[in-house]
Amino acid sequence: MPDLPDTLVKRSPTFEQVGLDYMGPISIKAYIGVSKRWIALFICFTTRAVHLELVDNLTAGCFLNVFRRFVARRGCPKLILSDNATQFQAVFTTLKYQGNRVTEFLAERGIIWKNIIPRAPWAGGVYERIIGLTKEALKKGHCLRERTQKEHRSPRSTEKRTPHEEEIVLVNEPETPRGM
Repeated sequence: MPDLPDTLVKRSPTFEQVGLDYMGPISIKAYIGVSKRWIALFICFTTRAVHLELVDNLTAGCFLNVFRRFVARRGCPKLILSDNATQFQAVFTTLKYQGNRVTEFLAERGIIWKNIIPRAPWAGGVYERIIGLTKEALKKGHCLRERTQKEHRSPRSTEKRTPHEEEIVLVNEPETPRGM
């Protein structure tokens, strides 16, 4: 039996090495009826942490917006492994024709984007299994029922939480030191 890939066993920060795939479609209530949306899953190979983003359509431009939101929230990954889905192939084509701006963005940050072997879905088994678990959890939580887009983007609980490292927090208490 061959050794496991380094991406699965090497110690690295969360979301530095990710698997990327789409899940869906799911139904969303809109003003004109029901529309389809997808969920982009970014799966960390090191910790198996999952980041979900709601996707409006399967175009390359929409994916690039989803990727920007992921990078802004979780930081820039060093390695992205995805399947050969048409939306990802469209992204590669778009990157070729958009010129150096996007290519420079990837090169400056040292992002390596690899595709699994065509017609070999088992090569992405690490993140395909997590997609199955995510679908199961969302079904049990009734999160895949028809809802409005606002409901899907809103958090399920409204209890107090500690802010993320990147978030800006306004403090209105005069006795709280500003450096905390």
